Amino acid sequence: GCHLGLACTGVDIDPEAVTEAQRNAQANAMRIEYSTTSAFDLEGSWDLVVCNLYAEAIVQLAPALVRLTSRYLVVAGLLREREHLVHAAIDLPVAFRKEDGPWACLRFERP
Repeated sequence: GCHLGLACTGVDIDPEAVTEAQRNAQANAMRIEYSTTSAFDLEGSWDLVVCNLYAEAIVQLAPALVRLTSRYLVVAGLLREREHLVHAAIDLPVAFRKEDGPWACLRFERP
């Protein structure tokens, strides 16, 4: 996304993960703002929100993720057998779903 001229913000509550993400961004010539602010404390909204966590963590973050999403919410890193938990927690329509072995990726879209 950032290579396309989009403004990108990366968020992780683990400072070491943010440091590693910054290294990866620099290695790929990408400019990304990073924060260790909890999703619950972020303000504003984004056209695209991406969350790559296990299903139970996505469920915990669901209220914040939905609030922060103005158009698309992509969740990945969830086991297909736990996917139903995410569907129950995120009250947005699924526009796309992809499986990769035991894993699922979902794209929710605001109507």
